[in-house]
Amino acid sequence: MFNDIFKCIEKEEHSIKKQIIEISEFLVSNKAMSPDNGGVGEIAKMEAIKKYISQYIGIMKEYPIEDKRITEGYRPNMSYLKEGMDKSKTIWLVSHIDVVPEGNIDMWESDPFKLLVQDDKLIGRGVNDNHGSIVPAIILYGLLDKFNITPPCNFGIIFFSDEENGSDYGINAVVEKYGDSVFSKDDIVYVSDMPTEEGNVLEIAEKSILWLKINFKGKQGHGSRPDHTINAHKASAIFISEVEKIVKQKFDKKDEIFDYPYSSFEPTMGSNAIQNVNTIPGEHFISYDCRVLPCYKIKDIISMFENVKDKIEAEYKVNIDFNIAQSNQAVSAVSRDSLTYRLMERALKNAFNLDTIVTAVGGGTCAYAVRKIGIDAIVCGVGADDVAHQPNEYIEISSLIKSIKLFAYVLDSYNHL
Repeated sequence: MFNDIFKCIEKEEHSIKKQIIEISEFLVSNKAMSPDNGGVGEIAKMEAIKKYISQYIGIMKEYPIEDKRITEGYRPNMSYLKEGMDKSKTIWLVSHIDVVPEGNIDMWESDPFKLLVQDDKLIGRGVNDNHGSIVPAIILYGLLDKFNITPPCNFGIIFFSDEENGSDYGINAVVEKYGDSVFSKDDIVYVSDMPTEEGNVLEIAEKSILWLKINFKGKQGHGSRPDHTINAHKASAIFISEVEKIVKQKFDKKDEIFDYPYSSFEPTMGSNAIQNVNTIPGEHFISYDCRVLPCYKIKDIISMFENVKDKIEAEYKVNIDFNIAQSNQAVSAVSRDSLTYRLMERALKNAFNLDTIVTAVGGGTCAYAVRKIGIDAIVCGVGADDVAHQPNEYIEISSLIKSIKLFAYVLDSYNHL
């Protein structure tokens, strides 16, 4: 059934490269950024995608999420589905269409929002993260259409907004608002958002995430009279030290499947309004980024922070206010016996003679929202790793072709398991 696609990938590489560049050009030129990052949202980019894929036969569904900061009043999310012989389940390729800002423009060798082609490389903001998923998904869908192939089960490509800023207007909100009209319990989900050179590293679990913003309020005064002040900055430093002692004693387990095998509790931002050396600050702000192994419960981590808060408030007479900016409890890892895993395992072996390597990460991906509702989702990808969000972000055309081939083999494997 899929021999025509495999032959096309091998024999018509030039035309596929041309299509890759064509799609990448309009994706890069549409600057899809969240208003949190100074952007105007993703609507123009989604409309360009819709216009392109509408040449193929499929069922389109849209899942708008209200956002009054956007002129149009919403953030776009959309799926396109080709019905298969088995309509009870769908193999989904999940992508996000938003990108991060370009950062320091002086560090770019070209316009970040104009595609640059250099031999096998595509350069521009988003070409890797996450056009490295979008482009192969669209082309594979088009090849099914070109050769009039009915896939063994439904095949869907789905595009979300707002991944770079927490998915409150993307997959998290869509799953919450639209529920079963998006994913079904027996669906098979691949999130192509963690590229590696060979493409055989499969992320099957994530850590819990807890982000805290903490304000310390004391009493401002002259640097020579600490007896007349309550030093909010000092209280925050002692708070950090106290947390560090506790986590090393109580949350010190190790899990080697994770890229960083321990839980992490990192103070990140810190600031106050004092601009001169000889004033003791009466207010100070810090934040925490906590990435916690699944064996621990977020509620226990929050309780630990609250206990430290009570202790510091009592001993140093400061007031401490907490704000939980994000809290996601990790869910169970994807089983290696699951159909989602076995399909990818077989595809990698048949397409490239590669064995799978499993890993787990501290960062959050679109897979979390799917796993949270009991559906297996694997994060994977083909391409240069560690270039996302960087100046001169790039991906190889050959990696995109390899990704098309891999997911074609995933579909083909469905009839053999």
